[in-house]
Amino acid sequence: MDYLDLLERAGFWQLQEEIARATGLAVITADAHGRLVLRKSNLSPFCTLINSTYEGKMACETFRRELVRAALPAGKCQQRVCHAGLVNLGAPVGGRVVLIAGGVAVAPLKERKLARLAEEVRCPRDKLRELARQVPVWSEARLAEAGGLIQAMASFAARSLDGYRMFAHVLRLGELIAAEHDEQVVVARAVRETARVLDVPACLLCTYDEEKKVLVARGAHGVDGAVLEAVRELPVDDSVVGAAFKAGQPVAVPDVRAAGGEMLLPRLVPELRSALVVPLRARGRTLGTLGVYATAPRAWDETTAGYLTAIAAKVALALENARLYSSFRETEQELQRKVDELTALFEFTRTVSRSLQVSEVAQRALEAVLGLTGATSGSVVMLDEVTPEITTIETAATVEPCHEFRVVPAGEIVAAVRREARAAHFNSRADSDKPEEKRPAVAIPLMVGGKVTGVLTIAGRPEGARFTEEEAVFLISLGASLGLALENARLFRQLQARATMLERLLEVGQLISGSLDVNEVLTSALASFRDVLGVGGCVLRLLDEETGELVLKASLGLSAELQARVSRVRPEGTLLEKVLQTGKPVVVGDVTASEPGMRPPYYAADMRAVASVPVRAGKKILGTLTVYHPTPHHWKEEEVGYLATIASQTGLALENARLYSSLKDYYMSVLQALAAALEAKDTYTRGHSVRVARLARACARTLGLGAEEQEQVYFAALLHDVGKIGVPESILLKPGPLSAEEWKEVQNHPVVGARILEPARFPGAVVAAVRYHHEDYGGGGYPDGLTGDEIPLLARVIRVADAYDAMTSARSYRRPFTPEEAREELRRGAGRQFDPRVVEAFLRIPGEEMEESGGGGTLITLLTEIFSLLRGSRNR
Repeated sequence: MDYLDLLERAGFWQLQEEIARATGLAVITADAHGRLVLRKSNLSPFCTLINSTYEGKMACETFRRELVRAALPAGKCQQRVCHAGLVNLGAPVGGRVVLIAGGVAVAPLKERKLARLAEEVRCPRDKLRELARQVPVWSEARLAEAGGLIQAMASFAARSLDGYRMFAHVLRLGELIAAEHDEQVVVARAVRETARVLDVPACLLCTYDEEKKVLVARGAHGVDGAVLEAVRELPVDDSVVGAAFKAGQPVAVPDVRAAGGEMLLPRLVPELRSALVVPLRARGRTLGTLGVYATAPRAWDETTAGYLTAIAAKVALALENARLYSSFRETEQELQRKVDELTALFEFTRTVSRSLQVSEVAQRALEAVLGLTGATSGSVVMLDEVTPEITTIETAATVEPCHEFRVVPAGEIVAAVRREARAAHFNSRADSDKPEEKRPAVAIPLMVGGKVTGVLTIAGRPEGARFTEEEAVFLISLGASLGLALENARLFRQLQARATMLERLLEVGQLISGSLDVNEVLTSALASFRDVLGVGGCVLRLLDEETGELVLKASLGLSAELQARVSRVRPEGTLLEKVLQTGKPVVVGDVTASEPGMRPPYYAADMRAVASVPVRAGKKILGTLTVYHPTPHHWKEEEVGYLATIASQTGLALENARLYSSLKDYYMSVLQALAAALEAKDTYTRGHSVRVARLARACARTLGLGAEEQEQVYFAALLHDVGKIGVPESILLKPGPLSAEEWKEVQNHPVVGARILEPARFPGAVVAAVRYHHEDYGGGGYPDGLTGDEIPLLARVIRVADAYDAMTSARSYRRPFTPEEAREELRRGAGRQFDPRVVEAFLRIPGEEMEESGGGGTLITLLTEIFSLLRGSRNR
């Protein structure tokens, strides 16, 4: 690597900048010819002005060359005064470049000197004189201190650059040999590059011969071929090479003569005096040694030993890789067979990965294996991962030419394969003792994550041939791929089942959140168990806290006779007691094999497997939810989780129903109080609210409004005049005309009515209808003077019904209108007081319904209407 390139890569300019900041001096780096190799640091305005002219620049370059030529041979910091009268310090860095720091003077620059300098470098004299005043003046002591600092930093930089260069060479050597598979090429490059990097005349690489117990010289640099042949084998004992090999660490001989001949050096070149040898280690083994040698005494420092050790590590790894590659080449035929097997495995994997259906994956795999091996029959069985005592959970696929050649292995063979996780050879016709009738078979474990999840069995080779161990090993490889594919298919099947569960959970959850009909919720929940879990029956029981009995609330799959017989049961001594006590799910895979305390309180032939979970409302257990299977069944975790989730939602539905019932009761009480207060206050208009409510509901139905809006308009009409509670009786019952102030107070009753209803959480549509039922369609009504569609539709309906009943009712100051007169008055007011569309619908109410709506008029009638309405709302 070029030294100047090394400076750039190692970030030498940052060091130059740090020196400039630390000393306050201008700092540059120059090569052996005085040329700048890096940009300048902290150059003073005085020097910058001088360097701005050609003459000044040339004068500066001449001075730099002189300073560099003085510093490099001296090997230490030199001090010189430049042509401008400034002191400069030059410290060599590794014998290649020089750090130059300066830009100060030991005394103020004299006028005469500056005048001559300005003339020489062709600079403006006044400007030069001005900038000269800014030049720092240093004492000799301060200059000496700065010189010591710069020398120390230059020495440090030289060492760092040498280390960086060596590190780069080590990496480069590693790159050169890493991709080489020929051991001799690796050896040749290693010794050549090592000698060059460490600057030694000779380098020797040896490897250890396990049989002969000697170190064999494999390659050398700087050594004649004949000489190398003469020292081909080196003893492990009594030599520097052997000492490094046995010690497993670097061994250095600075001077063989001073060592008294105790360390024999190989005779590589004449007058060999010094050596440094390190072991070649790779993957925990010592392969040999790598040594460098010199003809003169040399003190091998730790840094050099470290570099040689790093090189040796790269070389050892390359040699080991080359050896492995050679071994690979030598067994190419064997590897080709492996490639063929891998190709078959790849095709096999593609075959079994084309489907996510368990039976389809197993059948394709079995047919492919039979085609590869020449066998004629086989089977794939899947095992139960959760309960090892259950040997075979599912026969996924079979190929059988006839029943006689059935090859689903016996339970003991499957158990052996599962226990030992290796192939089992057996005779698939165990009932035949004659050798010619025997049918060799092999059972292969299907592995996933280190566990046996299934067994692949094949038999029926041509001429009754046995399966070899090599074939069994190959089949185990196929088994690993098949095991993974089957596991994916099984997981996909489970995922589909869970997706179905989640879908039904969402449906039940939406039903619970959107319906207050408990029977509807329970019917849907029980049906979901049948559809999702495939159970034969399910029962919901609620706890009677007074008797301690569990009372049948809902069921599916139970006969009417059984429902009547077990409508109330005691939980004591049954699994239901454990559910209530622990608050946790209880499952039984086979009731007939369970303990008495783990059985249901009654038994039927189709109740072989049972799972029961608590039904909760918060922390309180309301009862139990139990499902039954007609056959023994292993309850999966997701099945029990689904059951528990639905039970939780069911508890929520029951609690919501209870709370809604309480809310309805409260709602009824409020309505009773309001209605009674109104009727008691204004006896003259008694029965008016009921009649208006009936007429308004009939009109809403004729308009085509839905059931909810019909109910809301009925509620609003019943309470449309509730605000009159706030009007003094003297005004309400006044027989004569009202004054302006009295009329204003009456007109405020819709606002008062809305304020009364709002805190009671009446629906917004009801509150709005009460507030605006006196607004006129054409404007001019009260309280806000709304017009047209600004008025809520329910308020417009009540406006018409209210006006009709008022006209057809007797007053102290007039006789009642006949129905036909009232109808005509509505027609005249359409578009002005009343919504024409509402009037048209009102006039279409059948006559018999008008007569029925106009009946009634007592407080008892009003309350009866309210109770009837609330009961109907509760039952929906």
